[in-house]
Amino acid sequence: FPYTCTLKILQKWGPACYFFGSGVDEDLSEVRRVAQEATASGTPILALFCEVCTNPLLRTPNLVELRRIADEFDFLIVVDDTIDNFVNVDVMEHADIVVTSLTKVFSGRANVMGGSLVLNPQRRYHGVLRDHLKINYEDLFWHEDVVCMELNSRHFARRIDVINRNAETIADWLWHQSEVYNAAQNESRTHEGSKRVITNVFYPKWVMRQNYDACRRRPASSVVTPRYPSGFGGLLTILFCNESAARAFYDNLGCEKGPTCGTSFTIACPYTIIAHSREVDWAAEYGVPINIVRISVGMEDEETILGWVKYALEASKKASGLYQ
Repeated sequence: FPYTCTLKILQKWGPACYFFGSGVDEDLSEVRRVAQEATASGTPILALFCEVCTNPLLRTPNLVELRRIADEFDFLIVVDDTIDNFVNVDVMEHADIVVTSLTKVFSGRANVMGGSLVLNPQRRYHGVLRDHLKINYEDLFWHEDVVCMELNSRHFARRIDVINRNAETIADWLWHQSEVYNAAQNESRTHEGSKRVITNVFYPKWVMRQNYDACRRRPASSVVTPRYPSGFGGLLTILFCNESAARAFYDNLGCEKGPTCGTSFTIACPYTIIAHSREVDWAAEYGVPINIVRISVGMEDEETILGWVKYALEASKKASGLYQ
């Protein structure tokens, strides 16, 4: 399930678009079938677009297998690594094109917009793509925005390191409050104390972890420990038991509120309401219901963020109706 504009643009402009909304390994056989039929029809697939990780469910597609299929049926793979960024993941090995929203964590301050596109020089169509860009690319990046972006990015890797550690702490704590954790521990739901207002927590540490590890950035040397090791990024999404619980959590969460992510400060949003307000039922079919809250963890003190979350969760419990 991708960032909403990615899908809408592909659907609106271009000959057609096949949508694999789950993005799980079970979809791979269908991807192969579609590619095979398209090739046989004389209208082959041109490119596959995916995210590492997806927004907001933090899934990582199987890039290794997708690369095999792309090579077999001769289409491009375009990977958006915005959510987990190139400190944490290295998707270039599997991609023809890597795109990144520099507006998000690369800048980190929500005061400038920009994006990047990188071609893989090892791939078959690198020369064709490069020549096309040379002819058609128009540099519209305002010079003052360039200066702002460069200033903001100077401590990018250090910021990622702090955000990685903060987010993992918060995600781990929330995970232990979830119904999924209950089930994993074989805890009974019959006892009132085991009722959980949080149904699930989506975070790359445990969502499709094998696929994430396949593209996770590794140290250049086994001898030297990297100054800023890779982690799991700053984004996590909480699925609540009902809309009332989600609403109370969001309303009582002490951080900033807004639709962006990747800021150096923690910011949350009711993702489905903002991104899919006119198609909430459709989004729910792909596991993105209205009762989710997405949190982009920032650089505040770990205990401060945890305090916000704990306070909001208590309000969520009261509003959920589970404990009446």
